[in-house]
Amino acid sequence: MSYEKAVSIALKNETIEVKPIVRDRPFFKKGHDGEFMYTGTTRTYQLPYSMNTRSYAKVFETAEEQEAFELLLDKPKGSLNIFSRENPFWLKYKVELTKDGKVLDLSMPGHALEYKVLKANTKRIAENWHSRHRPGLEFALVSANQVQEDDAKKARISEKAMDLFTKIRKSNTKMYNVLRLLDKTPPKEAIDNTSFLKTELLKVIDQKEISRKGAIKNVLDFINVVEDSMFETKVLIYDAMDANEIVLRNGLFKLVATDAVMGNSIEQTAKWLDDLINQESKIILQQRLKK
Repeated sequence: MSYEKAVSIALKNETIEVKPIVRDRPFFKKGHDGEFMYTGTTRTYQLPYSMNTRSYAKVFETAEEQEAFELLLDKPKGSLNIFSRENPFWLKYKVELTKDGKVLDLSMPGHALEYKVLKANTKRIAENWHSRHRPGLEFALVSANQVQEDDAKKARISEKAMDLFTKIRKSNTKMYNVLRLLDKTPPKEAIDNTSFLKTELLKVIDQKEISRKGAIKNVLDFINVVEDSMFETKVLIYDAMDANEIVLRNGLFKLVATDAVMGNSIEQTAKWLDDLINQESKIILQQRLKK
């Protein structure tokens, strides 16, 4: 195999960032040196070995790719064989990462092999930034193109959120109701406090990190609430609950006047009220709230 062919098979004109996955830890404040790894410490990754297949992880797609890496790394042919557990190359080979991660240039043979070995460590390394949430993952492999796309997407989301905020900030009632539907439970007197309402909504908009369990309301939650086609109906439900016209009992929303079961969530209850079959109940509810 020629050197040029080996380059075309094994190397790419691409940059990959090995990015640390920093999670909230109860005993460390955000920004604490030990919230992910302490400065000066390293984590080591080797090519995983499977007792089931009695081989190392499949790090090369083809025998030709293995040969290409052996040539580019100036190693004897067959020295990167994954089927011998006692292969001295894989016994000694390791990738070390500090808390800052590193940037891999896949046009360099050493970096390209590091990338393949890290990618094979599926229990500890996420294959991309989107799949970083699984427990046990420590770093994520993020391509420069992905970063650019993510940054552009975040910019579009932020721009949309601020456009919506600009529209609703003209109405204290609207802002108050958005906070209610975000489960922020603002005090009733807050409806007259424009500064408070704006501040609380901007806190949500500034939350760009998407929580897996949705515990922390974020910019996407804000957009979804403001653009919700059932926004007014959901506000009606909150008002009705405040007035004890709708109650939540044993996980079910019930209309007090008729004891009708409407659903087991705000979403289901709103759909029930918007159903043409239940329009009479909805109109009566609206009239009762006006009294």
